[in-house]
Amino acid sequence: IEAVINKFTYDIVIDFYVKNRSKHEFQNILFEIFVPKNLTIIEKPLVLNLKSGEQAQTRMSLKFSTSCSCYLFGEISYNNIR
Repeated sequence: IEAVINKFTYDIVIDFYVKNRSKHEFQNILFEIFVPKNLTIIEKPLVLNLKSGEQAQTRMSLKFSTSCSCYLFGEISYNNIR
């Protein structure tokens, strides 16, 4: 998984690029980002399902109310189908 972060005047857009390099199918790939109080999630990433060798892209949009630095924490969860 690769994440590309783009910052605009009052928005942050995170593009996630995902590729399944395993022999197994992954279902319900979910991206969770924990944001501080000054950020609001505008667009959540889609839940993805990837067969072996497939790739996909999804996006998350955030809006911030003040210009301060902060950290974003997140996790990725999925179901492995064998």
